[in-house]
Amino acid sequence: DEFSHAFTAVVQNPWYGVGWFQNYGSYAGHAYRLGVEDWYLHVTTDLGIPVAVAFMLIPWMVLAYGFRRARSAARPRDRALAAAGVGSVIALLLSCLVGSYLQDPGTMLVFGVTCGFVLAAGMQASARTLSEAAGAGEAVAVSAA
Repeated sequence: DEFSHAFTAVVQNPWYGVGWFQNYGSYAGHAYRLGVEDWYLHVTTDLGIPVAVAFMLIPWMVLAYGFRRARSAARPRDRALAAAGVGSVIALLLSCLVGSYLQDPGTMLVFGVTCGFVLAAGMQASARTLSEAAGAGEAVAVSAA
């Protein structure tokens, strides 16, 4: 019931949504539900597809940066820190599939700090040289720059 009404609301209001914490057609007892228990669907239902896509660009950019830096870090400690941060962001993103935890200020703070940790760990990690990467048995792409 909750998800079918949410998908219907998204189809009917794809650009702007129904509004933050507005009735999207699902009821719990005699009162309407204020949100969907899936953060991504909740944001899409309330604020529309463009806002949901814009919100998701932030963690995806952080994850892409973290993956690149974890893979190219010279020291094992730097690789471990970047990978731990990436794993933490992924865990937080997966938890949002089953709840709307980012509505809670504490959880949003943890999410922001974790994304910042990935960026800090990636910036601190020094990149391996081509010879170090080749020595580790990894494929090395050489570009003509």
